[in-house]
Parts: sequence; structure tokens; C-alpha cells
Amino acid sequence: MKVLIREISIKIELPGSREFHEALSVDDYSTREVSLSSDWKEERVLYTIRLRPERLGEAKGIINEILRLLQMLELLEK
Repeated sequence: MKVLIREISIKIELPGSREFHEALSVDDYSTREVSLSSDWKEERVLYTIRLRPERLGEAKGIINEILRLLQMLELLEK
């Protein structure tokens, strides 16, 4: 049996202010087959990253960069 993965979705939730959320909302990765959506609710920042597996190598680099930015901003919040 062959399994075909059409999309990979990663959800990240962490505490953060509205400013924290807005700082990352300006990035647009849609040209790289990666979708980044975000929401802010009750002092929580919610990110959903969706990517297509045929571009996995490139998408992995983008996701690592997003996670690095989130970690840096989280340290600034403290």
C-alpha cells in the first residue's frame, strides 16, 4: 500500500502579546508552497504552518527560521 501525503500541518501555540503576534504576521512565505497563518487570543499566539511535502527541503529551512524567530521573540517577552 502506498501512502500519499498531500500536506503537512504544524501548529504552534505560545504565550505572547498582540505586539508579539503582529511582529511575525508580516512574513509571507506563500511563494514557497508554505502557508503561515496566525491568530492571537487571550494572550496566546497561535501559528499554523502548512507545507507540501514535494518542497520539504526548502520548507524545512523556512520552518526552522520561523521557530528561531519565535524563540527570539519569546525571550524578549520575558
